[in-house]
This record gives sequence, structure tokens and C-alpha cells, in this order.
Amino acid sequence: MTVQSLAPSRSFLGPDRAFVSRLSAIAAAFIFGMAGLILFAIGIAFPIALGAITDQGLPFPAADIALAERLAPLWWVFVSASVLNVVALIAVLDRGALGKRIAVVIAGSSLALAVAAELGLVVRGAAAGVATDVATFTATAFLVALLCTLLVERRSR
Repeated sequence: MTVQSLAPSRSFLGPDRAFVSRLSAIAAAFIFGMAGLILFAIGIAFPIALGAITDQGLPFPAADIALAERLAPLWWVFVSASVLNVVALIAVLDRGALGKRIAVVIAGSSLALAVAAELGLVVRGAAAGVATDVATFTATAFLVALLCTLLVERRSR
């Protein structure tokens, strides 16, 4: 009898690793789902809000109206990002090798875009306020999603 024959076999996930993997998949899926829902809402809200403001003559700051006018034609970008987040949600819950890669790419890309948006706000001289807080929160959420996705173990076949 050798030492190697006494060592336990590692061919299966233990209950702790399996639990962490499933919990990580659920956490990442929740973040992807919420981000997808929020991005979809933003994508449809800018054109609707802009139309309502101009039709009803509601009092809003000129800077907010200018922002809405610049972002309204880009509704498809927000809806596309929403669809990508739903794809990542499905991919991370699938727990396959390809699904994990897809989720990692989407989480990493979203994290990079959120950090770039935050840096862009700071460079353009935006005061610490709602915009920078939203960018920071978004970057943090996608960082958590990325870490959770990396913790997801491949499902056993």
C-alpha cells in the first residue's frame, strides 16, 4: 500500500465547492439579469422621456435635455447591451465551458466599459455626484459578476 492509494480521490466536487459554485452562478446571474433589465429600461426610456418633455413642456435643466437628445438615438446600444447581459445570464447558469467563457467575456467587457465611463466623467471634470456614483457602482457590480463567474465550476457530465 502506497501513500497515493491512501489519498482520497478528487474526481468529484465536494459539497463546499459545489455550493460555492452554485451560489456564485446565482449571484452572477442576478447581476447580469438586473443589468440587462436596467439597460433595457434606459434604452427605451430616453426616447420616450425626450418626447414627453418636448410635447408637454415640462421644466427640466437644459443639460439634462441635451444629454437625453444625445443618448436617444443610441437606444439600440442599450438594448444590445441588455441582450448581451441576458446571454451572459443564461451562459453562467449553464455552467458549461463555453458558457463560462461567454460570461467572462461579457462581464470583463462590461467592467472595462464602466471603468472607462467613470474615467471619462472624471477627466471631463464631472463633480462627484450621481453620475460618478452610478459608474462606480456599475463597475463594482460587474467586477463582482466577473469574480463570481470565475468561481463557477464546470458542471459534471
